[in-house]
Amino acid sequence: MWAIVNNSSVVEIVRRPKAITLNGVQHPASIFKLWSSEDLKAINIYEYKEINPEINTELFERTSENIIVNNDSGIVEVVYENTKKSLEDFVVVNTDGNEITIPGLKTIWLQRIKEKQNMLLSKTDWVFIRKADTGQEVPQDIQLYRNEVRLTANMIEDQINTASTFEQFALLFNTPVDSNGVPTGNPPMYNWPIEV
Repeated sequence: MWAIVNNSSVVEIVRRPKAITLNGVQHPASIFKLWSSEDLKAINIYEYKEINPEINTELFERTSENIIVNNDSGIVEVVYENTKKSLEDFVVVNTDGNEITIPGLKTIWLQRIKEKQNMLLSKTDWVFIRKADTGQEVPQDIQLYRNEVRLTANMIEDQINTASTFEQFALLFNTPVDSNGVPTGNPPMYNWPIEV
């Protein structure tokens, strides 16, 4: 990626080569591939780098970005600062002086797990309605699936509740891998049974 710079300020970020006009001169997209860094710098096109661009929005929030324009090297760096979200609920006072409880990660995810469980179970509720209406038995695979959904929800909730640090909680989003780094399953937070 590149940055078009004017007076030490970034005017535009160029994420992929494109034709551009600078100072009344039209340049084809090929300059980004064919010209040297020095040639691009001479017309105020700098190399562009992002530091810490990836963010897991489930766990972090982006709190700031710092743009550093280095005119000597012809490099623009954007350094992103990410902050951990709060694990526990916390209270803030609004402009009216009222206290408001802001849910932390644990509260948010316990609610999401309950919602996921309810959504998965609701897909097979019709079988129990049919049993009540007609007396037809519930297929064993559906009953086993529903039991597994409840058990999984309870296990995930227990893992959430026992996480006492942000780092422990964050492990619930890690995909398990074998000794070769090959995934062996789903992250604990998403390890639901296969739907029937």
